[in-house]
Amino acid sequence: MALKIKEIIDKASTHFTKRFCFFVISLFISAIGFNLLDKPNNIVTGGTSGLSIIVNHLFNIEPSTFIIVASILFIILGFIFLGFNKTIKSIVGALLFPIFIKATSDISTYITLNNISLFLISIYSGVISGITTGIIIKQNFSSGATQIIYQIINKYFKISLGNAIFIANILVISISCIIFGLSTSLYGVISLYISSLITDKIILGISDNKTFLIITSKDKEIKEIITKQLKHNLTIIDTINTHP
Repeated sequence: MALKIKEIIDKASTHFTKRFCFFVISLFISAIGFNLLDKPNNIVTGGTSGLSIIVNHLFNIEPSTFIIVASILFIILGFIFLGFNKTIKSIVGALLFPIFIKATSDISTYITLNNISLFLISIYSGVISGITTGIIIKQNFSSGATQIIYQIINKYFKISLGNAIFIANILVISISCIIFGLSTSLYGVISLYISSLITDKIILGISDNKTFLIITSKDKEIKEIITKQLKHNLTIIDTINTHP
């Protein structure tokens, strides 16, 4: 029995280590994409990284400095308004990301993309952001403290999480439009759109066919909604609850 428990613990530990490695690598690649593509071209796609580009342009404050200060502030707000459990998941990403931003801040001096159009750069930025964000979320981690703000908006303003993210990012992009001009901000919109598409594909999978498992005591009501409103088929399986 003790051996079996040890095997389960070892498997769980290995699984967590694998997920954490994917998380860290994705976060590092995301930081490279920011310093190589977004920052040199003022491509603002929202979040603290987008705000850091605006603040850097206006006040010459290093993006890594702004992101770490903003992250600490958001974490404090998270503990106050969301509680410990919902905030703790964002701490590692919130602290690692600005460190990676600082570590890769000089990459654009070694790799130059002067001959590539802004349109292509915005596409590359969206692809990298979408892949890394999708992997991070799929590993059940958070890429930064901005998620805390999205959750606060969702909780206290009764706005869906998707709409909260959209509203927050649109506000940041609107500011970039004022600072950098309409044409530059549009490249941010292109990058954000591509990123959101790829993120969804990674999280949900490439196939259009999806299976959902719904555990409920209101089977008749659920059946009514799925068959008549959503126009989909379903399979009903009787189960026995063994939870005490």
